[in-house]
Amino acid sequence: MSFIKFFKQALLGILVVFLVIIGLAFTKYKQISKAIENGSKMKPPVSAVTTQKVTYSSWPQMRRSSAVVKGSQSAMLSAEANGRVSKINIKEGTQVNAGDSLVELDTKVEVAQYEAAFAQAQLFDKMLLRQKTLRESNAISVEDLDKSKQNYETASKTAAALKAGIERRIIKAPYSGKVGVVRVTEGQYVTEGTAVITIENESNKYLSFSVSEQDLSKINTNTNVYIDKDNKTTNTVFKISSIDPNVSSETKSALAKVIISEDQAKNYLLNSYVSISLEIGNTDKVFKVPTASIQYAPYGNQVYVVKPMKYPDGIDYIGVVPKFITVISSNGDYSGISGGLEENEEIATSGVFKLYPNAAINIKNDDKIPTSENPTPDNT
Repeated sequence: MSFIKFFKQALLGILVVFLVIIGLAFTKYKQISKAIENGSKMKPPVSAVTTQKVTYSSWPQMRRSSAVVKGSQSAMLSAEANGRVSKINIKEGTQVNAGDSLVELDTKVEVAQYEAAFAQAQLFDKMLLRQKTLRESNAISVEDLDKSKQNYETASKTAAALKAGIERRIIKAPYSGKVGVVRVTEGQYVTEGTAVITIENESNKYLSFSVSEQDLSKINTNTNVYIDKDNKTTNTVFKISSIDPNVSSETKSALAKVIISEDQAKNYLLNSYVSISLEIGNTDKVFKVPTASIQYAPYGNQVYVVKPMKYPDGIDYIGVVPKFITVISSNGDYSGISGGLEENEEIATSGVFKLYPNAAINIKNDDKIPTSENPTPDNT
Protein backbone atom coordinates (compact mmCIF):
# COMPACT_ATOMS: atom_id res chain seq x y z
CA MET A 1 0.00 0.00 0.00
CA SER A 2 2.80 2.35 0.87
CA PHE A 3 4.48 1.54 -2.49
CA ILE A 4 1.41 2.58 -4.51
CA LYS A 5 1.18 5.80 -2.55
CA PHE A 6 4.86 6.55 -3.20
CA PHE A 7 4.46 5.83 -6.89
CA LYS A 8 1.50 8.19 -7.16
CA GLN A 9 3.44 10.98 -5.43
CA ALA A 10 6.50 10.49 -7.71
CA LEU A 11 4.32 10.48 -10.82
CA LEU A 12 2.64 13.66 -9.66
CA GLY A 13 6.01 15.31 -9.05
CA ILE A 14 7.24 14.35 -12.52
CA LEU A 15 4.07 15.73 -14.08
CA VAL A 16 4.48 19.03 -12.25
CA VAL A 17 8.13 19.35 -13.39
CA PHE A 18 7.11 18.51 -16.95
CA LEU A 19 4.39 21.16 -16.94
CA VAL A 20 6.85 23.73 -15.54
CA ILE A 21 9.34 22.92 -18.31
CA ILE A 22 6.61 23.16 -20.95
CA GLY A 23 5.54 26.53 -19.51
CA LEU A 24 9.08 27.88 -19.51
CA ALA A 25 9.70 26.66 -23.07
CA PHE A 26 6.50 28.27 -24.28
CA THR A 27 7.36 31.53 -22.57
CA LYS A 28 10.87 31.53 -24.13
CA TYR A 29 9.38 30.72 -27.53
CA LYS A 30 7.06 33.70 -27.30
CA GLN A 31 9.96 35.97 -26.25
CA ILE A 32 12.17 34.82 -29.11
CA SER A 33 9.33 35.11 -31.61
CA LYS A 34 8.64 38.65 -30.48
CA ALA A 35 12.35 39.54 -30.65
CA ILE A 36 12.55 38.19 -34.21
CA GLU A 37 9.45 40.13 -35.15
CA ASN A 38 10.85 43.32 -33.63
CA GLY A 39 14.23 42.72 -35.28
CA SER A 40 12.66 42.41 -38.70
CA LYS A 41 11.05 45.80 -38.18
CA MET A 42 14.33 47.49 -37.16
CA LYS A 43 15.94 49.89 -39.67
CA PRO A 44 19.70 50.45 -40.11
CA PRO A 45 21.03 53.76 -38.76
CA VAL A 46 20.73 56.74 -41.11
CA SER A 47 23.99 58.55 -42.01
CA ALA A 48 24.04 62.31 -42.61
CA VAL A 49 25.88 63.22 -45.84
CA THR A 50 26.21 66.01 -48.38
CA THR A 51 25.71 65.33 -52.07
CA GLN A 52 26.21 66.81 -55.53
CA LYS A 53 25.35 65.91 -59.09
CA VAL A 54 28.27 65.06 -61.36
CA THR A 55 28.69 66.71 -64.75
CA TYR A 56 31.42 66.52 -67.35
CA SER A 57 34.02 69.27 -67.08
CA SER A 58 37.41 70.16 -68.45
CA TRP A 59 40.18 68.69 -66.35
CA PRO A 60 43.92 69.26 -66.81
CA GLN A 61 45.87 66.20 -67.88
CA MET A 62 48.87 65.77 -65.63
CA ARG A 63 52.06 63.83 -66.23
CA ARG A 64 53.99 63.13 -63.05
CA SER A 65 57.77 63.12 -63.09
CA SER A 66 60.86 63.85 -61.01
CA ALA A 67 63.05 66.91 -61.35
CA VAL A 68 66.50 67.83 -60.06
CA VAL A 69 67.11 71.19 -58.42
CA LYS A 70 70.12 72.85 -60.02
CA GLY A 71 71.78 76.23 -59.70
CA SER A 72 72.41 78.72 -62.49
CA GLN A 73 75.27 79.98 -60.35
CA SER A 74 76.62 77.03 -58.42
CA ALA A 75 80.13 75.65 -58.64
CA MET A 76 82.76 73.55 -56.94
CA LEU A 77 85.88 75.72 -56.89
CA SER A 78 89.10 73.76 -57.42
CA ALA A 79 92.78 74.54 -57.17
CA GLU A 80 94.24 75.79 -60.46
CA ALA A 81 97.85 75.07 -59.45
CA ASN A 82 99.92 72.89 -57.15
CA GLY A 83 100.88 74.28 -53.79
CA ARG A 84 100.45 74.46 -50.04
CA VAL A 85 97.36 76.11 -48.55
CA SER A 86 98.61 79.16 -46.70
CA LYS A 87 95.39 80.92 -45.70
CA ILE A 88 91.64 80.29 -45.50
CA ASN A 89 89.87 83.67 -45.47
CA ILE A 90 86.23 82.70 -44.92
CA LYS A 91 83.98 80.78 -42.55
CA GLU A 92 81.86 77.95 -43.86
CA GLY A 93 78.27 78.84 -44.67
CA THR A 94 78.86 82.60 -44.86
CA GLN A 95 77.79 85.02 -47.58
CA VAL A 96 80.56 86.37 -49.83
CA ASN A 97 80.74 88.91 -52.63
CA ALA A 98 82.07 88.47 -56.13
CA GLY A 99 85.87 88.78 -56.16
CA ASP A 100 86.37 88.01 -52.45
CA SER A 101 89.48 85.94 -51.68
CA LEU A 102 88.39 82.59 -50.25
CA VAL A 103 91.48 80.37 -50.05
CA GLU A 104 95.10 81.25 -50.80
CA LEU A 105 98.01 78.98 -51.75
CA ASP A 106 101.60 79.83 -50.82
CA THR A 107 102.98 82.39 -53.33
CA LYS A 108 106.33 83.36 -51.82
CA VAL A 109 108.38 81.88 -54.66
CA GLU A 110 106.05 83.19 -57.35
CA VAL A 111 105.99 86.70 -55.82
CA ALA A 112 109.81 86.79 -55.77
CA GLN A 113 109.98 85.68 -59.40
CA TYR A 114 107.37 88.26 -60.38
CA GLU A 115 109.21 91.09 -58.59
CA ALA A 116 112.45 90.13 -60.35
CA ALA A 117 110.71 89.98 -63.74
CA PHE A 118 108.89 93.27 -63.09
CA ALA A 119 112.18 94.98 -62.13
CA GLN A 120 113.80 93.68 -65.33
CA ALA A 121 110.85 94.93 -67.37
CA GLN A 122 111.23 98.40 -65.80
CA LEU A 123 114.94 98.35 -66.65
CA PHE A 124 114.25 97.44 -70.27
CA ASP A 125 111.60 100.20 -70.37
CA LYS A 126 114.16 102.82 -69.35
CA MET A 127 116.70 101.41 -71.82
CA LEU A 128 114.07 101.60 -74.57
CA LEU A 129 113.40 105.29 -73.83
CA ARG A 130 117.16 106.02 -74.08
CA GLN A 131 117.43 104.01 -77.28
CA LYS A 132 114.57 106.03 -78.84
CA THR A 133 116.38 109.29 -77.99
CA LEU A 134 119.63 107.96 -79.47
CA ARG A 135 117.83 106.79 -82.60
CA GLU A 136 116.36 110.27 -83.16
CA SER A 137 119.95 111.58 -83.41
CA ASN A 138 121.02 108.58 -85.54
CA ALA A 139 123.39 107.48 -82.80
CA ILE A 140 122.19 103.85 -83.04
CA SER A 141 120.80 101.67 -85.79
CA VAL A 142 117.16 100.65 -86.29
CA GLU A 143 118.21 97.08 -85.48
CA ASP A 144 119.43 98.13 -82.01
CA LEU A 145 116.13 99.93 -81.34
CA ASP A 146 114.10 96.90 -82.43
CA LYS A 147 116.17 94.65 -80.21
CA SER A 148 115.52 96.94 -77.24
CA LYS A 149 111.77 96.88 -77.96
CA GLN A 150 111.84 93.08 -78.10
CA ASN A 151 113.67 92.85 -74.77
CA TYR A 152 111.11 95.15 -73.11
CA GLU A 153 108.10 93.29 -74.51
CA THR A 154 109.54 89.89 -73.52
CA ALA A 155 110.25 91.07 -69.97
CA SER A 156 106.78 92.65 -69.68
CA LYS A 157 105.04 89.47 -70.83
CA THR A 158 107.15 87.36 -68.48
CA ALA A 159 106.15 89.60 -65.56
CA ALA A 160 102.48 89.44 -66.62
CA ALA A 161 102.60 85.64 -66.85
CA LEU A 162 104.10 85.39 -63.36
CA LYS A 163 101.46 87.78 -62.00
CA ALA A 164 98.69 85.65 -63.57
CA GLY A 165 100.28 82.60 -61.94
CA ILE A 166 100.01 84.33 -58.56
CA GLU A 167 96.33 85.17 -59.23
CA ARG A 168 95.67 81.51 -60.08
CA ARG A 169 96.92 80.54 -56.64
CA ILE A 170 94.26 82.72 -54.97
CA ILE A 171 90.80 81.14 -55.17
CA LYS A 172 88.22 83.93 -55.44
CA ALA A 173 84.42 83.99 -55.49
CA PRO A 174 83.29 84.15 -59.14
CA TYR A 175 79.97 85.69 -58.01
CA SER A 176 78.12 86.63 -54.84
CA GLY A 177 76.68 83.70 -52.90
CA LYS A 178 76.96 81.39 -49.92
CA VAL A 179 80.02 79.19 -49.48
CA GLY A 180 79.78 75.59 -48.34
CA VAL A 181 82.18 73.28 -46.55
CA VAL A 182 85.91 73.98 -47.02
CA ARG A 183 87.49 70.71 -48.11
CA VAL A 184 91.11 71.59 -47.39
CA THR A 185 93.05 72.77 -44.34
CA GLU A 186 95.84 75.29 -43.87
CA GLY A 187 99.20 73.67 -44.49
CA GLN A 188 97.76 70.96 -46.74
CA TYR A 189 99.47 70.42 -50.09
CA VAL A 190 97.00 70.34 -52.96
CA THR A 191 97.40 69.54 -56.62
CA GLU A 192 95.79 71.15 -59.61
CA GLY A 193 92.10 70.15 -59.78
CA THR A 194 91.70 69.40 -56.06
CA ALA A 195 88.17 70.33 -54.89
CA VAL A 196 88.41 73.19 -52.39
CA ILE A 197 85.01 74.77 -51.70
CA THR A 198 81.51 75.13 -53.13
CA ILE A 199 79.72 78.41 -53.73
CA GLU A 200 76.05 78.82 -54.51
CA ASN A 201 73.86 81.78 -55.39
CA GLU A 202 70.63 80.70 -53.69
CA SER A 203 68.48 83.11 -55.70
CA ASN A 204 69.29 81.45 -59.04
CA LYS A 205 67.88 77.91 -59.10
CA TYR A 206 65.98 75.89 -61.66
CA LEU A 207 64.37 72.49 -62.12
CA SER A 208 65.76 70.13 -64.73
CA PHE A 209 63.62 67.19 -65.87
CA SER A 210 63.02 64.94 -68.87
CA VAL A 211 59.98 65.01 -71.12
CA SER A 212 59.14 61.94 -73.19
CA GLU A 213 59.11 62.16 -76.96
CA GLN A 214 55.33 61.56 -77.02
CA ASP A 215 54.65 64.54 -74.74
CA LEU A 216 56.96 67.07 -76.42
CA SER A 217 54.27 68.20 -78.87
CA LYS A 218 51.88 68.87 -75.94
CA ILE A 219 54.09 71.34 -74.05
CA ASN A 220 55.65 74.74 -74.68
CA THR A 221 57.33 77.52 -72.72
CA ASN A 222 53.96 78.53 -71.30
CA THR A 223 53.11 75.09 -69.85
CA ASN A 224 52.32 74.91 -66.14
CA VAL A 225 54.48 72.77 -63.87
CA TYR A 226 53.24 72.02 -60.35
CA ILE A 227 55.29 70.93 -57.36
CA ASP A 228 53.90 67.77 -55.74
CA LYS A 229 53.93 67.09 -52.01
CA ASP A 230 52.84 63.89 -50.26
CA ASN A 231 51.84 62.46 -53.65
CA LYS A 232 49.39 65.35 -54.22
CA THR A 233 49.59 68.27 -56.63
CA THR A 234 50.00 71.57 -54.77
CA ASN A 235 49.16 75.09 -55.95
CA THR A 236 52.86 75.95 -56.29
CA VAL A 237 53.04 76.53 -60.05
CA PHE A 238 55.88 77.50 -62.38
CA LYS A 239 56.25 77.87 -66.13
CA ILE A 240 58.59 75.94 -68.42
CA SER A 241 61.33 78.39 -69.42
CA SER A 242 63.13 76.35 -72.08
CA ILE A 243 63.04 72.99 -73.84
CA ASP A 244 66.01 71.25 -75.41
CA PRO A 245 65.27 70.70 -79.12
CA ASN A 246 67.38 67.54 -79.20
CA VAL A 247 65.83 64.20 -78.23
CA SER A 248 68.18 61.66 -76.65
CA SER A 249 68.64 58.59 -78.83
CA GLU A 250 68.96 56.43 -75.70
CA THR A 251 66.09 57.66 -73.51
CA LYS A 252 63.85 59.10 -76.27
CA SER A 253 63.31 62.18 -74.14
CA ALA A 254 64.37 65.82 -74.07
CA LEU A 255 65.47 68.03 -71.21
CA ALA A 256 63.26 70.88 -70.01
CA LYS A 257 64.03 73.69 -67.61
CA VAL A 258 61.88 75.58 -65.10
CA ILE A 259 63.18 78.71 -63.37
CA ILE A 260 62.36 78.74 -59.65
CA SER A 261 61.20 82.13 -58.42
CA GLU A 262 63.53 83.88 -56.00
CA ASP A 263 61.06 83.71 -53.09
CA GLN A 264 60.71 79.92 -53.59
CA ALA A 265 64.39 79.13 -54.23
CA LYS A 266 65.24 78.94 -50.51
CA ASN A 267 62.78 76.04 -50.10
CA TYR A 268 64.77 73.69 -52.34
CA LEU A 269 68.27 72.32 -51.82
CA LEU A 270 70.68 72.03 -54.72
CA ASN A 271 70.85 68.58 -56.35
CA SER A 272 67.76 67.42 -54.44
CA TYR A 273 64.88 65.67 -56.20
CA VAL A 274 61.32 66.97 -56.20
CA SER A 275 58.13 65.45 -57.59
CA ILE A 276 56.37 67.51 -60.22
CA SER A 277 53.16 67.36 -62.26
CA LEU A 278 53.35 68.56 -65.84
CA GLU A 279 50.16 69.92 -67.40
CA ILE A 280 50.04 68.42 -70.90
CA GLY A 281 46.50 69.36 -71.91
CA ASN A 282 42.85 69.11 -70.90
CA THR A 283 40.38 66.22 -70.87
CA ASP A 284 36.70 67.06 -71.37
CA LYS A 285 35.08 63.73 -70.37
CA VAL A 286 36.02 63.94 -66.72
CA PHE A 287 33.91 64.30 -63.60
CA LYS A 288 35.23 66.89 -61.16
CA VAL A 289 34.35 65.85 -57.59
CA PRO A 290 35.57 66.70 -54.09
CA THR A 291 38.41 64.39 -53.11
CA ALA A 292 36.51 63.67 -49.86
CA SER A 293 33.80 61.89 -51.89
CA ILE A 294 36.21 59.11 -52.93
CA GLN A 295 36.57 56.00 -50.78
CA TYR A 296 40.02 54.57 -51.40
CA ALA A 297 40.54 50.82 -51.07
CA PRO A 298 43.14 48.22 -52.16
CA TYR A 299 40.60 46.49 -54.37
CA GLY A 300 39.60 49.74 -56.12
CA ASN A 301 38.48 53.30 -55.50
CA GLN A 302 34.76 54.03 -55.39
CA VAL A 303 32.10 56.67 -54.86
CA TYR A 304 28.57 56.23 -53.48
CA VAL A 305 25.67 57.04 -55.83
CA VAL A 306 22.39 58.19 -54.28
CA LYS A 307 19.40 55.99 -55.23
CA PRO A 308 15.74 55.62 -54.05
CA MET A 309 15.37 52.25 -52.29
CA LYS A 310 12.87 50.12 -50.31
CA TYR A 311 13.16 48.34 -46.99
CA PRO A 312 12.05 44.66 -46.88
CA ASP A 313 8.71 45.84 -45.48
CA GLY A 314 8.18 48.03 -48.55
CA ILE A 315 8.90 51.41 -46.91
CA ASP A 316 10.80 53.81 -49.22
CA TYR A 317 14.11 55.40 -48.22
CA ILE A 318 17.11 57.16 -49.79
CA GLY A 319 20.20 54.99 -49.92
CA VAL A 320 23.54 54.64 -51.68
CA VAL A 321 25.22 52.09 -53.91
CA PRO A 322 29.00 52.00 -54.55
CA LYS A 323 30.45 52.42 -58.03
CA PHE A 324 34.09 51.86 -58.92
CA ILE A 325 35.88 54.78 -60.58
CA THR A 326 39.35 55.73 -61.84
CA VAL A 327 41.10 58.70 -60.25
CA ILE A 328 42.96 60.68 -62.91
CA SER A 329 44.65 63.27 -60.68
CA SER A 330 44.03 65.68 -57.84
CA ASN A 331 44.02 69.46 -57.83
CA GLY A 332 43.52 71.20 -54.51
CA ASP A 333 40.35 69.88 -52.83
CA TYR A 334 39.13 68.28 -56.07
CA SER A 335 39.92 65.14 -58.04
CA GLY A 336 39.22 64.28 -61.64
CA ILE A 337 37.58 60.86 -62.04
CA SER A 338 36.30 58.76 -64.92
CA GLY A 339 34.48 55.47 -65.45
CA GLY A 340 31.55 53.95 -63.59
CA LEU A 341 29.39 57.09 -63.43
CA GLU A 342 26.83 58.71 -65.68
CA GLU A 343 26.28 62.43 -66.07
CA ASN A 344 23.86 64.02 -63.56
CA GLU A 345 24.09 61.11 -61.13
CA GLU A 346 24.08 62.28 -57.53
CA ILE A 347 26.94 61.16 -55.31
CA ALA A 348 27.75 61.53 -51.61
CA THR A 349 30.51 64.10 -51.12
CA SER A 350 31.13 63.83 -47.37
CA GLY A 351 30.70 61.25 -44.64
CA VAL A 352 31.58 58.42 -47.06
CA PHE A 353 33.76 56.70 -44.46
CA LYS A 354 30.61 55.49 -42.67
CA LEU A 355 28.73 54.34 -45.78
CA TYR A 356 28.25 50.82 -47.09
CA PRO A 357 26.14 49.27 -49.87
CA ASN A 358 22.43 50.12 -49.51
CA ALA A 359 23.07 52.32 -46.47
CA ALA A 360 20.29 54.80 -45.63
CA ILE A 361 21.30 58.46 -45.77
CA ASN A 362 19.98 61.84 -44.71
CA ILE A 363 21.00 64.59 -47.16
CA LYS A 364 22.13 67.81 -45.48
CA ASN A 365 23.52 70.02 -48.23
CA ASP A 366 23.23 73.11 -46.03
CA ASP A 367 26.25 71.82 -44.08
CA LYS A 368 28.65 71.59 -47.05
CA ILE A 369 32.29 72.34 -46.36
CA PRO A 370 33.79 74.93 -48.79
CA THR A 371 36.20 73.43 -51.36
CA SER A 372 38.66 75.04 -53.73
CA GLU A 373 41.16 74.10 -56.43
CA ASN A 374 43.64 76.42 -54.74
CA PRO A 375 43.02 76.05 -51.01
CA THR A 376 44.95 78.32 -48.65
CA PRO A 377 44.39 76.90 -45.16
CA ASP A 378 45.59 78.79 -42.14
CA ASN A 379 48.83 77.57 -40.60
CA THR A 380 48.16 75.41 -37.56
